[in-house]
Amino acid sequence: MNIFEKLPQPVKDNVGKITNKKIDIICKYKLTNNIENIRNKLSSKSKNIIKLFTYTPRYKINGYAILKINKSHSELLYLCSNQKGNGSKLLKRVEEITIQKGIKRIVLDAHEDAIGFYKKKNYKRIDRSVPEGMYKDLIKGKGNIEKIKNLF
Repeated sequence: MNIFEKLPQPVKDNVGKITNKKIDIICKYKLTNNIENIRNKLSSKSKNIIKLFTYTPRYKINGYAILKINKSHSELLYLCSNQKGNGSKLLKRVEEITIQKGIKRIVLDAHEDAIGFYKKKNYKRIDRSVPEGMYKDLIKGKGNIEKIKNLF
């Protein structure tokens, strides 16, 4: 698993060739409404968008995470994998990057079927009225939950 810029060239080439169907196959959950947004984020050159990938020995992409870095928090936009264990590895790396950037909190909008996964990783609901809105504080200290609630 590597940050996009450090990937072997065959994997970079495969990222450029990802089709809508492949995006949906990689992800356990059907993302039909979000596919175009995912493609745009995967091809983004923005410095505040970090793309992580897992891939097979033959350079076939089998998981990805897209993280947006903001001043006050990181936002996990997408985390998808079709291989057991890759989601946890990707999430761990996302958390490491967030800490390295000096950012305290990750927020995300979890798919309803993935809420249990994030709860196991110590993510909490932001608000009972928005069950898919979740967060995790990575650096000790008080955070302002009201600001995060406004994101959802």
